[in-house]
Amino acid sequence: MAATLKDIAKKAGVSITTVSRVINNKDSVIPIKEDTKNKVLEIASDLNYRPNINARSLSTKKSYNLGLILDYLDPYFSDIVNSIEKSSREKNYNLILSMLNNKSFEEIINNLLYQSSIEGILIGGTKKLIKKNKIFNKLKKLNVPIVLIAHYFNDIPSINIDDFKGGYLAAEHLVELGHQKIAIITGPDYKNRKDSSQRLMGYKKALAEHSIEIKEDYIYEGNYSYHSGYQQMKKILKQREKPTAVFAAEDQMALGALKSAYEMKIKVPEDISLIGFDNIIQSRYATPSLTTVSQPKREMGRAAINLLVDLIEAEDREYKKQQVFKPRLIIRESTASI
Repeated sequence: MAATLKDIAKKAGVSITTVSRVINNKDSVIPIKEDTKNKVLEIASDLNYRPNINARSLSTKKSYNLGLILDYLDPYFSDIVNSIEKSSREKNYNLILSMLNNKSFEEIINNLLYQSSIEGILIGGTKKLIKKNKIFNKLKKLNVPIVLIAHYFNDIPSINIDDFKGGYLAAEHLVELGHQKIAIITGPDYKNRKDSSQRLMGYKKALAEHSIEIKEDYIYEGNYSYHSGYQQMKKILKQREKPTAVFAAEDQMALGALKSAYEMKIKVPEDISLIGFDNIIQSRYATPSLTTVSQPKREMGRAAINLLVDLIEAEDREYKKQQVFKPRLIIRESTASI
């Protein structure tokens, strides 16, 4: 039997009116405490409560609301989000964007479920996503489809780039320019995180195919941030046997590395070549402009909406759909032959 507002009120020790105001996100003359709101939403989640569809959609029994959860809106996701917004409008769905910031993943999910009546959720590469089996199982039980973007997690449907191919393209380009000493600044937790590990494995494959030694002291771990690229490039340039080229596995790191080289009076690409990954807009306007591996972000955003809407509207939902897009090399000014 489906849970009711009365069930939630009884367990929370509040009135049905209070529960209704929290669930429907309505203001009251006497403000409801945040602790009370969170308690009501948590109990609603525990009881697998689903709100009635709002009045404007009674005829179709649908809210036409979709949720999109991000850690924060960085340059990489900005193009994807623009594409998602456009595609959702074209399909007559409303997009509700939620940033995690300091909120818990569970709190965001509860707000989307019980205050926005979302029909499906897109989750964009959030670090807080790891080990959320409980949340995903709950969403499945409530029949709420999920699509991940730029992230892998068990059998959850996802939209991704071929990270292995991207890492391979970057390293192969440097090898073709005659470089033999090629360092890499990887993504975070490259021994366990799939995108980081796949970009590293692609780099290693390209070097191995050309019989180039893979030196462990040429592998530096970053975290996809400008600062980590900046710091790791300093370490690279202080090596006794300096590399002639660096592959930074994300453009923000590459831009940080470029700044570090500039401060150490190392010219790019005259003294060292540098290649990034993602083709964010800033890479075009750097000095020198950044050679990088491009992801078809607009196509990925459109595919994410198409997949999520298919899952919502399909009678038999399949939770093992994966779509992988091919990257391509964008050659600019930051790489040169040796």
